[in-house]
Amino acid sequence: MWGDINMPNYRIKLLSVAIVVVFCVLSCGLASKYFVPKVAYLSPKSEGEITIKAGESIMFSWKTSPRPGSGRDSFRFVLRKGFEGENIVAETLPPTVYSYTVLGDKFENGSTYSWFVKQRDMRTQSWSLADTWVFKVYKK
Repeated sequence: MWGDINMPNYRIKLLSVAIVVVFCVLSCGLASKYFVPKVAYLSPKSEGEITIKAGESIMFSWKTSPRPGSGRDSFRFVLRKGFEGENIVAETLPPTVYSYTVLGDKFENGSTYSWFVKQRDMRTQSWSLADTWVFKVYKK
């Protein structure tokens, strides 16, 4: 049965597979230990349109969960003109703030804007990844 197998090569291959499996198990365990969940957004909706009157503001809001395993240190709110354009607002907020209001004069009629929120883990100080939502503003 074993006569067809070259034992030194077989052992090397077996050892290589074992090393890869152990590496995957350890790296997955470490990744999940330091994973910071994305923030779930509420409004304004992605791909939506917002009509505002003079003097009005737009409120951006997100959910209180999911919370990082070590607790939440803070949020980072970013509003940009376009999808990857210049930041209009980039603010670090306390961990208990779940909305941010931007005055209407920051927006141009017919322009597209994007926004995202990240949260930072209290112990690791790692930031979550973020989805970017896009919307268009019309002024009356």
